[in-house]
Amino acid sequence: MIYKAIKELGGGINANQQARKIGENQWTTLQQMRSARGVVNNFPGWTNIFAVGTTFVVNGYGTAIDEFELFDGTVFIVMADIQKIYSYSAINKTLTDISGSAIFSPTMDDPWISFQYKDVYYITNKKDGLYSWSGAGNVAATANAPKMRAATIVKDHILGCDYQFGSGADHPQGIAWCAEAAVTTWTAASNNDAGAFDVDDTPDLCLTIEPLGQDSAILYKERNIIPITWIGGNEVFARKQAIPGIGILGTDGIINLGDEHIIMGNDTFYVYRGGNDINGEIAIRIRDKVYPRLHPV
Repeated sequence: MIYKAIKELGGGINANQQARKIGENQWTTLQQMRSARGVVNNFPGWTNIFAVGTTFVVNGYGTAIDEFELFDGTVFIVMADIQKIYSYSAINKTLTDISGSAIFSPTMDDPWISFQYKDVYYITNKKDGLYSWSGAGNVAATANAPKMRAATIVKDHILGCDYQFGSGADHPQGIAWCAEAAVTTWTAASNNDAGAFDVDDTPDLCLTIEPLGQDSAILYKERNIIPITWIGGNEVFARKQAIPGIGILGTDGIINLGDEHIIMGNDTFYVYRGGNDINGEIAIRIRDKVYPRLHPV
């Protein structure tokens, strides 16, 4: 009788249910699991990239991890915590402190932002300013450069946002750039094209700046997206109000894919490819899985 009942029920399983299908709400609890071709297996464990006794976060928490490749093909991994910057050796699986005597002070709200220019690695935050590293020795402060929240390269100019020169006036809504191919020349003069301007027509603050295409960088504020375009001549850079009312949630709330940016806005995710249009379709399936879990602060 029991056998007959089981047989009538389809062998004890739901015959209409795909055997390997996992419910949508189950993915959030699949710890130590991996999936491929419809099959879910135990994850085989983690491999420590450090030698025994080496810890990445020596002080507090991590504030940067970047790959830096020289023109000759040499590759470095640069890491940072809340006080120091390190170079990682994949051969020895150890960290080398490249901070020298400097003690830095990045935070989660003001992390290190990096970029590469002319075979040199640059890294900046608003508290410590702009530093460079060539792959040997220690990082070095870039003379005359302002302290900037974020920076990038456009047409041989370092272009930074939310800047301050020394103890001078703070420009949390400002853009500053060095002279062409002169990373230590930041004061505008008749014989160079360094300069600066404020984007203060709206009260929201600058959070980051990322290159897009060959001639432009995109300034992301809290509630605005503004292309900064190289035009040369006396003006050097021009700005354009492109996307009002949409910004990014934080300095790290962006992924640059070269010809497009994926950003984490205040209410959802977007794809921005330049111009006056922004696409929010990427967020259709993921928005409700992310934003309700964020701490309101």
